[in-house]
Amino acid sequence: MSSHPPSAIICLDLDGTCVEHDPTHAWFSEMVAAQINAAVRHGAAWCTNSGRNAHNQHGMIQACRALSVPPFAILANECYIYDVHPVTCAMRPRQPYNNLSKQKALDMIPRVKEVLGQHLAALEADFAVAEYFPSTEFVGWLLDETADPVVFARRVRTLLAPMGDTQVLRNGQWVVISHAEFGKGKVLTEAARGLGVPRERILAIGDWHNDLDMLDGRCTGYVGCPADADAEVRAVVRHAGGWIADEPGPAGTCTLLRRFVNELLV
Repeated sequence: MSSHPPSAIICLDLDGTCVEHDPTHAWFSEMVAAQINAAVRHGAAWCTNSGRNAHNQHGMIQACRALSVPPFAILANECYIYDVHPVTCAMRPRQPYNNLSKQKALDMIPRVKEVLGQHLAALEADFAVAEYFPSTEFVGWLLDETADPVVFARRVRTLLAPMGDTQVLRNGQWVVISHAEFGKGKVLTEAARGLGVPRERILAIGDWHNDLDMLDGRCTGYVGCPADADAEVRAVVRHAGGWIADEPGPAGTCTLLRRFVNELLV
């Protein structure tokens, strides 16, 4: 990227949006990379915004040889920002933002565990839980394919309602508790701060429940989703006047990126 301020920002979720899968691997789509390269040639900057941790995202991006320019930042876990060097692709945590986010999580999680402690056995009895993740910074569950994450998330949300500073996010069969001040929209707004790009020239693309607050039109001027995005996501994108692709997954993302370049950058 040049030393001039970018003309626009593209923010991309990964799984379901830019990542292709086979039974054992996941990789950044080369066809999406080609559309990002085209946008960069027209002056745009780009970033990822995923529930995956930063090192996982970074490795996936570095492995995609089709990308001509790295993202200006990697946004991770709905609460962390890692600035990326434009030449070396090295990551640097943005401070004090990341430390403040971490401290909020560390203060909240012990209270979450205390509230949920007496209900864990009932949750596992009523739902097919594949794995439970009670870390120091988040609490999450990976549900079996037979379990309904919407109903599970609703139950957890009810249990935590008295706390007031929590939110329950869904991503496929994942259900995760995080601080109410976190979210992909909030972290995108902070990441873009200082680049000099107005929200009207920012595009966000995602496909699942944890993408909603960056797809509702509050933090970006353009929003979109692939055809196979979650029904609630499609409804939010439609309400925000955004674009719903005719194609699923990365193919749909490519269509949205081409449209953004043609309508705003060319």
